[in-house]
Amino acid sequence: MPDDVLLQYTTFMTKRVQAYIDTTTKYKIYLVNILTTKTECLTKKYDNVQSKLIQLSPKDPNKIIITINSPDPTANSLYQINRKTHDITLIEKNDQSFEEYFVDNSLKIRCATKLVTNLEGNVFKEIYKKVESDHNWKFLISYDIDNIRSSTIISIDNDGAIYLVDSRDSEFNAIFKLDINGILQLIAKPPNQKADINKILFHPKTKKPIAYSVTYLKDKWYHIDEKISYDLDILRKFNEGELDILSQSLDNLIWTVSFQSGEQPPKYYLYNRNAVRWAIREGIAIKDKVAIYGGSYGGFATLAGLAFTDEKEENFGFACGVEFSGPANLGKSISGNPDTKEGKEFLKSCSPSKYANNIKKPLLIAQVVYVLYRDEGHGFVKPENLLSFVALKEYFLSKYLGGRCEKFNKNDFKNLKLEVLYGKKLLGLD
Repeated sequence: MPDDVLLQYTTFMTKRVQAYIDTTTKYKIYLVNILTTKTECLTKKYDNVQSKLIQLSPKDPNKIIITINSPDPTANSLYQINRKTHDITLIEKNDQSFEEYFVDNSLKIRCATKLVTNLEGNVFKEIYKKVESDHNWKFLISYDIDNIRSSTIISIDNDGAIYLVDSRDSEFNAIFKLDINGILQLIAKPPNQKADINKILFHPKTKKPIAYSVTYLKDKWYHIDEKISYDLDILRKFNEGELDILSQSLDNLIWTVSFQSGEQPPKYYLYNRNAVRWAIREGIAIKDKVAIYGGSYGGFATLAGLAFTDEKEENFGFACGVEFSGPANLGKSISGNPDTKEGKEFLKSCSPSKYANNIKKPLLIAQVVYVLYRDEGHGFVKPENLLSFVALKEYFLSKYLGGRCEKFNKNDFKNLKLEVLYGKKLLGLD
């Protein structure tokens, strides 16, 4: 095996196979079995060419999409390699001087870019989309020389939508979605932006951008998909070093993360985004009998868990939730950024209150709407209030998860200033 190789890891191949590119004098693509260290050159039939790995897909792990500057040595054409037989097939001859091709997760050719020079000698990068109906190429958008490096395609999702970073109308770049008519839709722009977007995290299956980081003095992560705002917050609190998300499992439930700082060497961790699945898999919990419960920040986590968990996408949903003293609207409970318009929008996008209509499962809330303790503030101080809430919670969980409980009786508690403003029937108090 050559010493100077660029490894490109693929985590979905069942036999633990890695593809890498020989970067000596010619560019060739190899297949390495990391268990046996057996190495096979996939492009050995082509001499004096440059090969580039373009796309692998968990949907069809036996197909590998690459480019080779053949049959025209001045243009990179698209080829497909069969990982088992090593057969190589030309799938797109580059007769339009395209510089780069983009292929989606289903291995469909979606778009391409090329550099052009107009009559005045100005250089532009143009983006074209492939039309499936007639296999022609449709021009979408172009960038001038000043924006070529900071504006580029970053992903193609499963629906064929193109995502890119664009900086043409701003000092710094932002993430946009490009439609079939060349119209840009803003997807993400950090509040009070002081630097370009640095790293972008994609969902492994859908290829949609779900988070991004901006490096200004220190790398800081922002969510796009509200379902991972909770995870980013947990990781920020776990370690004060700079967070980096290195890899994700295909279902996006397990991340490999690292933290770095000037005071300590890098530390690496496996982060499980939903330990519930582990408990179900180990037989500790029953899939449709799991509740989510918490107070204060845990109360926010409860609201977020019920509002942000997509049961269809994640094949799981909580049976019910119990929450007390948790902030539903971050704009009213967190200081700092709420002073700016962008900051308010960012906090609103993280707030469960914005997604209250997504909560379809039974939810018991104390001190907010459903169960009100008029002589308590943030959390419980008086023992009789805490015990009464535990009693209500026991009945609520028994109703929706099953199991024994003792019927709640308000007279069992002295000096109890409790009002059930809504949901008495849910608590057996009607």
